Amino acid sequence: MKKGVIFILISMSLYLFFLTNDLRSSEKYPSKPVVIVSPFTPGGALSTIANLTGKYLEKHFGVPFVVENKPGGGTVIGVTYVVNAPPDGYTLLCAADIFTSILMGTATYKMEDIRIVAQISLNGCSLSVRS
Repeated sequence: MKKGVIFILISMSLYLFFLTNDLRSSEKYPSKPVVIVSPFTPGGALSTIANLTGKYLEKHFGVPFVVENKPGGGTVIGVTYVVNAPPDGYTLLCAADIFTSILMGTATYKMEDIRIVAQISLNGCSLSVRS
């Protein structure tokens, strides 16, 4: 197993441990399918990452982790969907660049509405010019 996959599983396991302790529930988590929302179109890099992560989490936890793509609005549609979902841990967001919408004032949410639980990938960006 690659180091990145192990990191993802450890991060999600820690998140789920703390989430279940926060809920103070005797119910086993997850006890039903979990939705991972990707605010981009299917087939792109982030959608692929969400699908791969979902497959590993499904294997680890024994319940379905289903990816739903909700593209549009520069991620605002998908992020808003997750922000408005019940805070029970059954709707997760796999996103990148959700801050631009906040900075531009087009977001329907604030950073305080989102709890970041794990970094599952790191993509480098650069701004280049001809020498």
